[in-house]
Amino acid sequence: MAKLKGLIIGVLAGFIIGILPAPVLAYVFYPPTTDQSEVQRIINKGAMDRLEPCTQPDETGFKEFVGATYWTKSTKASKNSSIKYRTTQLKIRIGPADHPNSLYTAFDASDFSMQDKMDYGQVYYSMVGITMGDFYNRMTKADGTRASKKEVDLAFEQFDMIYVGATVAIYSTDINHPLQTINTLSEVDAACAATGFGAYADEMKTRWNAQLIIRDRPDFSPVPSGATSWQEKYLTEPAFVVDGSIGSTKDVQFDIINTGIFSDITDVLIWREGNFEEEIYYEKEIKVEAGDRNTITIPDVKLDESFLAIKVNVDGVTPSHEAQTAQFNNMMLIQLGGSSGSNNAAVSGGVDLAITGKLSRSSVSIPPNGTPMSGSITYTITRKDSGTDLVTGVVTMYGPVGTKTATVTLTGGQSIKQAYLFKTGVPGTYQMSAQVWPSGQNELNPTDNCTPPYIMTFTKQAYPERKDGDSGIEGGLGG
Repeated sequence: MAKLKGLIIGVLAGFIIGILPAPVLAYVFYPPTTDQSEVQRIINKGAMDRLEPCTQPDETGFKEFVGATYWTKSTKASKNSSIKYRTTQLKIRIGPADHPNSLYTAFDASDFSMQDKMDYGQVYYSMVGITMGDFYNRMTKADGTRASKKEVDLAFEQFDMIYVGATVAIYSTDINHPLQTINTLSEVDAACAATGFGAYADEMKTRWNAQLIIRDRPDFSPVPSGATSWQEKYLTEPAFVVDGSIGSTKDVQFDIINTGIFSDITDVLIWREGNFEEEIYYEKEIKVEAGDRNTITIPDVKLDESFLAIKVNVDGVTPSHEAQTAQFNNMMLIQLGGSSGSNNAAVSGGVDLAITGKLSRSSVSIPPNGTPMSGSITYTITRKDSGTDLVTGVVTMYGPVGTKTATVTLTGGQSIKQAYLFKTGVPGTYQMSAQVWPSGQNELNPTDNCTPPYIMTFTKQAYPERKDGDSGIEGGLGG
């Protein structure tokens, strides 16, 4: 049978670093060491008390995650000690505890301690190695059912964090009836205090290590020229206003930054007025080096107080290895001309503002791998009275990514648009609505200042059915 792929750092006799085949249904426990030079090497490398990723480059140079290792410290209790502790279970979780796509596993850790092989009172260090074969064979979903290989692949694509935990028992002479059982990091100090075992609290805490899996991923964002970081408000209000008289044309510039650690190519698409059903206004493919920026210039854009909606890596696969958790910052709005200030000059008797909305589309299809897809709604805010003074309106928009506010400045008869954008890979029905009210003015007709709820439905596509003879199972024996 074919061997499961897996590059893993192994420490065997003489602590030789090498490539080992992945086991099936078994984690790799390496012998403990008391060699201080080896311990110092681990500490200098920064591998103590945290997960250490194992990667191998693919044909493009992208480093693919293929396994992980971590080290922990243990002390064998003295021969006369009346209180002892042991790690009874080691736990792995991919993704946050409260996310529906997170995966879990736990396994007996009796071999991990190896205390019967050590001297009383001796401090030693042990390493656990975990390969992709282990993840495929051992992970379960929150409901306890076995995760498929595709679900494991999705979790690794969706999340950058793997959490390591444990169950630790503090016991007296009867190991089957512990004095305290510790399941979370937050329980350690109280359990140790209750048993007078505080001297070993820090040592126990090494069982709960969480480390961001270091992936060579890009992270693209559109930002105003010269800006060093993206801001969430760019989703619902203009990042900047292009100065110029209404009706004139002007070149529009902004930057695409890459705050990731991998240089790559991405696509940049732009729509007018944030309406993604309309024809694409501008598109360009660019390469942005890791930690650098690339400037986009759109020539001869007409200034009409509408908006440009900019999206990077629109389909989530250009490139496909940009972290899905990072794709939230792939959008930005720019206002084309108009005033960004406010003027609340009084209008006799009050003003009449109104708001309507238009969904980019009513239904969205999510790919089988759960790649987040975009949803948006464009609101049109209109001043219906004939006043000539500028009046500021406060727009409040509600939706899946929270409440967003923006201000608009209008004269009589003028309309301005605001867009609310979001991305999700979770199927469901999402509701959006908005309202607008004049600032410091009386509203003459409040019946049209709030929109009805707009509904957008996200459904997930199924994976194609397997052909006859395809079991859908990949695996093998290491040897």
